[in-house]
Amino acid sequence: MQGEKDMTVGVWAEQWFTKRIGKWSPNTESGYRNLIYNHIIPSVGNVVLVDLSARRIQSFYKRLVQKGLGTGSVWCVHLLLRRCLDEACRDGLIEYNPAELCEISKGSGHETVPLRLGQLQRYLKAAEALDAFPILISDSPAACGNVNCSHCCGPILMCGTGASCGASSC
Repeated sequence: MQGEKDMTVGVWAEQWFTKRIGKWSPNTESGYRNLIYNHIIPSVGNVVLVDLSARRIQSFYKRLVQKGLGTGSVWCVHLLLRRCLDEACRDGLIEYNPAELCEISKGSGHETVPLRLGQLQRYLKAAEALDAFPILISDSPAACGNVNCSHCCGPILMCGTGASCGASSC
């Protein structure tokens, strides 16, 4: 076993993960395995735990985004790395968790992709077949110019926040 003073992030992450195998659902375990072995270990795995800094972690996250990983996935990497390093703190391997100092987007700024006409028609037909009310979410103004209009656009259009303007505000 690697000495505690020169233990790397990769060795610690692997020990942390393997110690917990079987304690998570299969999907969680698979997701953690992917994040650790495909992202954390290849990028910061060779860094000695005590040398890992918030700046280095922030740079790691930036490289993940530059490689095409979505902000939501980078957020998941962050949460897992932070959790793993929290335990390293509790075990006395590091004095503080540098991941706690990182600023990271939660991925809420995802790009909305509009439905094509055929997709919209299939969606509406499926809702009709199920005798259900379809809900469409839009981030662009309705016919009246109000993003939140439920009056002239019918009850199926809501803005991205789910708010409704009411008939009197159109």
